[in-house]
Amino acid sequence: MREAKPWLTIVLSIVSVILILIASYALWQNTQIFNSETFSKKTARAIQSQQARDAIASEIIEEAFADFPIINQLVGDFAQSAVSGLLKNRAVEAIIESFAEEVNMVLTSNKPKEISIDISGIVDFLKPIVKAADPKLGAELAKIDLPDSIVLAKKGDIPSLYSLGVVMFWLGPVAGIGGIGLIVALIWVANKNRKSYVLKVIGLVLAISSLIFLFFIGSLESTIVNTIDGENLRTIADSVYDSLAGRLKWQTWILIVLGVISIILGYWSPWLRRSAGGSKKQT
Repeated sequence: MREAKPWLTIVLSIVSVILILIASYALWQNTQIFNSETFSKKTARAIQSQQARDAIASEIIEEAFADFPIINQLVGDFAQSAVSGLLKNRAVEAIIESFAEEVNMVLTSNKPKEISIDISGIVDFLKPIVKAADPKLGAELAKIDLPDSIVLAKKGDIPSLYSLGVVMFWLGPVAGIGGIGLIVALIWVANKNRKSYVLKVIGLVLAISSLIFLFFIGSLESTIVNTIDGENLRTIADSVYDSLAGRLKWQTWILIVLGVISIILGYWSPWLRRSAGGSKKQT
């Protein structure tokens, strides 16, 4: 194989790094979003944050008392705080897990679906709370049939990743093999005096591109969250994304470290060759 020219080395290094970043994203998407068990566990954990619990509680109270504005006005804040605290309790763990599974189904399915949450257990908890705050309102509320479940997100409120998931499922492994193979080929065909240059170029491109991708991960969050209607839903989505994106950031930092190592090897390789050559002459 002929050795690549300097400009071609740079171009092929950029191509190989892009392929590796695509593979890294595909790995994250397949293991964190399209793996229902992992997604549900991380989502349920993210929902336990104060911010997310307050958002869910606010949505529950608004929907549950939508037809009873006077009750909502008088005890809404108190009830919201109580529900937020309840969501942290293990007694409603099954409700949270079921909600997380529904979110995963919406994200990974090609059929739009609304996201609902079972509040039957929460309603039983709400009625004595309202009664304690205001006995008269509590008596009135006892006569009212509150819904057993409410819709947190309507069809189409949350974008589906189904099409992207199908593409990445096949493209990810191909991109990973292609990117690594291209890097190995660039190093393999370079002569001894040029290997250090190739290592430095690959390392620099990998480190810089991964840093840019790291910033892209942050901007992707705002892009996804802003497509969701409703302040409470955006708050919940923000907490879930932060929980899931941690793995992608970790993968990207590994690529940055590998890039730095490649640069260091590029600078040290001539010295290592000279040292090895000197040792052979002495023997």
